[in-house]
Amino acid sequence: MQHRVSKLVLLFASVLFFAGPLSAQIQVELKVPRFQYIAYEPVTVTVGITNLAGRDVDLRDGEGQSWFGFEITGQEGQVIGRIKSDDTQAPLQVEAGKKVTQKINLTPLFQVQDFGTYHVRAHIYFADLNKFFYSQTKVFEVTDARAIWQKTVGLPDAGGVRTYSLLSNR
Repeated sequence: MQHRVSKLVLLFASVLFFAGPLSAQIQVELKVPRFQYIAYEPVTVTVGITNLAGRDVDLRDGEGQSWFGFEITGQEGQVIGRIKSDDTQAPLQVEAGKKVTQKINLTPLFQVQDFGTYHVRAHIYFADLNKFFYSQTKVFEVTDARAIWQKTVGLPDAGGVRTYSLLSNR
């Protein structure tokens, strides 16, 4: 009986040892610094990619898939598509056990200027395994602001004008 239990424990430990690294080769983190943004304000997120594969990995496009991207949905679940679809990320090599981070402004890439709540998550396509790795979903809201002070001034060199505003947001 004890011999049988020992075999089961060994089998279970082997499955955990070998299955764990296979399922968590790349860890993707997404940080949104705050919840509320004003329409057309830059929504800058930080993406962290940690290599847990035990070897250096090359993240590159493959199988018709871009190696890096975002999935954004609106408050009613509608998919928010990319504004620029021709942008491609250069390949990235991540050393074993290392983490790389990058700040990305979502505003010029996606139509996130309308008022409402948005859900965003980052994904990494690892071509060597033909597999996607996802970050947790983060939420942010785009709202309006009320002008409480405004001043228009002339620009001496350009001959035009510039308007400065102080906005209030709840």
